[in-house]
Amino acid sequence: MQRFDASLLVCVLLLLPLGLLATACSTPSSGSAAEGADTTQPTSAEPPQLPSTPPGPYPDRVVLSHAADPSSSLSVTWRTDSTVTGAKAQVALATGGPSFYTQARTVEAETQDLHAHEGAGEHANANYHSVTFEGLTADTLYAYRVGDGERWSEWFHARTASQQPEPFSFVYVGDAQNNVRSHWSRLIRQAYTDAPEMAFLLHAGDLVDNAHRNVEWGHWNAGGDLSRAWSRTSRCPATTSTRATAPGGRAIPFRLRWRPTARR
Repeated sequence: MQRFDASLLVCVLLLLPLGLLATACSTPSSGSAAEGADTTQPTSAEPPQLPSTPPGPYPDRVVLSHAADPSSSLSVTWRTDSTVTGAKAQVALATGGPSFYTQARTVEAETQDLHAHEGAGEHANANYHSVTFEGLTADTLYAYRVGDGERWSEWFHARTASQQPEPFSFVYVGDAQNNVRSHWSRLIRQAYTDAPEMAFLLHAGDLVDNAHRNVEWGHWNAGGDLSRAWSRTSRCPATTSTRATAPGGRAIPFRLRWRPTARR
């Protein structure tokens, strides 16, 4: 009996400090930020989205494409805020020396206002600019940059296509649409790693889930990083990339974010 009592006493002495420690850890100290805080966990399954960078006077969302003959022209679009109205771009042969830019040719850009007020929940008023460099030499590496004469992007490289039939590589990707920043970004970056000399990127399906949400297009552009400015991008929009309604149920026109390339 004495041996049982002694064992019980030992167990009590061992467990008592542990109980006091657990109580101290779970109870907030007086005056702390945790005191009186609501510890209820959110029940929503949708994680918060990282805000997209708003447009500014410096170019962003630079996308290389082509409008006509890819062996003699390069086309590029970019975004700024609405204060930039005299946008332009420069192109030069990408020679090895640092003075290549002294031979650059300047091309005035076409500017269009993004009518952000037409879309519900869209508050990123911006100007979108586009240029086409023409009269280029086939199968030649060029350097180009975009800006307004004072605020420029960095120089990007782009190669014109060959006039003769020869092998080339390209990357095709389907719907980006959902979880673009967290998941799709690693796919497109790995594709650029696997095919660094790709002639172009072909995007099909739904690029984003809500056609006129600036944050979703921001994630789509950020996911590709510099690959969009270095490799030609061809996009085939689907319904969720173009269809939306304005307040009151009015349909937003296709041209709000998409404009067919002019044919000459």
